[in-house]
Amino acid sequence: YFALLIGIESYQDKTMNLRFPLKDLGRLKESLISDCRFAEKNVFTIANPDRNKFFESFEKIKKQIDQNDNLLIFYAGHGYWD
Repeated sequence: YFALLIGIESYQDKTMNLRFPLKDLGRLKESLISDCRFAEKNVFTIANPDRNKFFESFEKIKKQIDQNDNLLIFYAGHGYWD
């Protein structure tokens, strides 16, 4: 089992800043490791990434998993409808 946990609190537009996404990541990571038996080395957290780092994190984890693995992706932050 693998997890990619992404949290964004800080934005260029300071009026959009959030208070709890990184705290949520920490709690979820703890729960995945202690309650769901994820190996700590398989839980990746990305805090306040820029656009490039955001997409690089997907490429990096894609190279580490195969078709038999399970991947949980969690995102905490503002969204954007495209």
